[in-house]
Amino acid sequence: MKLADLHADIAFDLLEHKEDKTRFETEHLPKLKAGEVAYCSIANYYDGSQTLEQMKEMMDHALEMIENSDVELLKTAEDFKSKTGVFMTVEGMCGVKDNPAEWVQFMKDHHVLIASLCWNEANALAKGAKGIADYGLTDLGREVIALMEEKNILLDVSHVSDDAFYDIMKVATKPVFATHSNARALCNAPRNLKDDQIDMIGKTGGLIGMNGFVNFISTEKDKQDAEHLAQHARYIADRIGVEHVALGFDFMDYFADGDGKMAKGLESAAHAQNMVEALRHYFTEKEVELICYQNVVNFFVNHL
Repeated sequence: MKLADLHADIAFDLLEHKEDKTRFETEHLPKLKAGEVAYCSIANYYDGSQTLEQMKEMMDHALEMIENSDVELLKTAEDFKSKTGVFMTVEGMCGVKDNPAEWVQFMKDHHVLIASLCWNEANALAKGAKGIADYGLTDLGREVIALMEEKNILLDVSHVSDDAFYDIMKVATKPVFATHSNARALCNAPRNLKDDQIDMIGKTGGLIGMNGFVNFISTEKDKQDAEHLAQHARYIADRIGVEHVALGFDFMDYFADGDGKMAKGLESAAHAQNMVEALRHYFTEKEVELICYQNVVNFFVNHL
């Protein structure tokens, strides 16, 4: 079955191996094809250390690699209706300290569809899940959200702290994504979503992508597998409807320290079909199709 992955840190990896001009085609595409990942985020992941210039370098390089491949870059509703391929996203905006309009326009010019204000750190826009600060969302963060909404760039809350989340939900007027977060009721990790946060995302019309990182699935090692990740999907669907559930695997096999961090059966994108089989234990075939790709396609067709 076709799959859509809302979060893959591929842009970061491509820049880490900038000298390898074939890495996208040799490292990533074979795994995506093997796992039938037909729609994939190219996430520009910024860990809090990058300057604005370094952020731009990563995005420029990722686009160059995509444009030099035979993969389609999905930019418009019509693209999602008629094509498969990859789409640009941003994880964190640590380098944005002033002139947010310039940065948001840069994202728009680079076809970014979804973006988050921070990774785990506290920056000039918002506090992340591990950040230390006496604020949630800053005035500059509010300005960035307003500019993103003007440019139709969707907001991702997967890495924000709880206080930042609630601040964001007070000002966001468009659908909100949690591209790679699970249910905190099933695994008490600060990166997972509380029940009321799940409900609030559902009310905006947004999507929540299931994350395959072991520590977000269960605190028990024998439950850190695709089967128990599918249980997170069932839990969230029962709260807000299956139409708000998607996949955001966050595969880490291409990171130097990635061994052992992904769910059993979901070690890389090449193994992604194991999630389809796990979902079939909890959902009808039509619902599995919605979670695996159709919810993402429907969303972009209707909102871009």
